[in-house]
Amino acid sequence: MGPCVVEGEALESGSGDPQAKEWDWNSPYWRKLGAPWGGTHASAPDVATFLGEFLGARGKVVKPETARLMIKNHNPEGFTPRGLGFGVGKESGSPGCSERTFGHTGSTGTLCWADPASETICVVLTSLPRRAVSRHPRELAAERVAAAARR
Repeated sequence: MGPCVVEGEALESGSGDPQAKEWDWNSPYWRKLGAPWGGTHASAPDVATFLGEFLGARGKVVKPETARLMIKNHNPEGFTPRGLGFGVGKESGSPGCSERTFGHTGSTGTLCWADPASETICVVLTSLPRRAVSRHPRELAAERVAAAARR
């Protein structure tokens, strides 16, 4: 498991802030927190398997009705479409994904989405923070997956 690249990393990384050791995403606090928005560690194939359960609502991870609710928009018009734990709608995927797409992105450089219309799953896991570069590698890779699915 690779550590996340962090702005203002701890001094032992060769630069950064002396306080970063206590609060950065690589600290024991964040690694052990286990919150749904941080601290989860899985391989790309495991994340893809998880997303696949929502494509078919097979009931292996959660009940089929729960799976359907998780990938359905619960926000009123004018707000970012959100399911339960997932972004939903074509904006939750890459350009070219359908309105039925659902997915999740992370501040530490991760991205995953599934598009039921094309039965495509995309998982890109990096350790480069989302705001570190414009045109993040995760977005470039995911856009290629979406383009290949449209062919």
